[in-house]
Amino acid sequence: MAIKRAIALLLLAAAALCAQVSYHGGPVLNSPITVYLVWYGTPDSTFKTQMENFISLVGASPNFKVITQYAAADGLPVTGQVSFGGSLVLPETYGPTPNGPQYQQILQSALLTYPLIKTGAVSAGVALTTSSYYIVFAGPGVSFGGVEGAHGAYIDQITGLYIWQAEINSLSATIVFHELAESLADPVNVNGGGWFGGGEVADLCQGGTPGNLTLGAYTYSLQPLWSNIDSACVLALPSPLLSNLRPSARSRGTVRTRGTTRNR
Repeated sequence: MAIKRAIALLLLAAAALCAQVSYHGGPVLNSPITVYLVWYGTPDSTFKTQMENFISLVGASPNFKVITQYAAADGLPVTGQVSFGGSLVLPETYGPTPNGPQYQQILQSALLTYPLIKTGAVSAGVALTTSSYYIVFAGPGVSFGGVEGAHGAYIDQITGLYIWQAEINSLSATIVFHELAESLADPVNVNGGGWFGGGEVADLCQGGTPGNLTLGAYTYSLQPLWSNIDSACVLALPSPLLSNLRPSARSRGTVRTRGTTRNR
């Protein structure tokens, strides 16, 4: 056993030298989260059902557990525990191309139905965080911008709480997987000091060979995620021996938040 552990430590050290993401001192979503799906405009009914199933089950998958190797400044890792909180269909109040302030109003409408769940202070101490997470889907004929997906955070001016969110302009499960995984490891996006390097954990593997994941009655084609432990893009959780040897946090930075991001 000692020999195996020594080998594992050597492999981890080698992987760290090649690691393409590092921790920058900001928020990491390392508590279980409840995901709410918000549909701006009439959704595709089949895709809506598929996404509700996906969010309900993906947290327990080996694909999603890849992100559990990334920890916050307090040493607590991302749990990868995701639960489905509900779906909300909203009318196209702001037309087919809502701007930034209008998009925030869409989120505020969602909060009236699914309020923020307070969980305590983030590790960087800049604001209270929540375990609520909102994915806003553009309905047919609607666009939130020129990318398939984006994620980021707003700070609610009334409560001072982070509103974690992603916006999706695609009928693709892998785009949802991409943004959700990055949100846990780097929820404010690269301006906020989570885990990133040459890109975020999904950006680095975008275009990599996908794999099929069956969850309940549906099978989804999902991209790989970056693993510092493997120093590669992977489709499943690293081996148990290595996954217990988590990379330590690097330098702590200053958390900066802007309204939203347009980074895939």
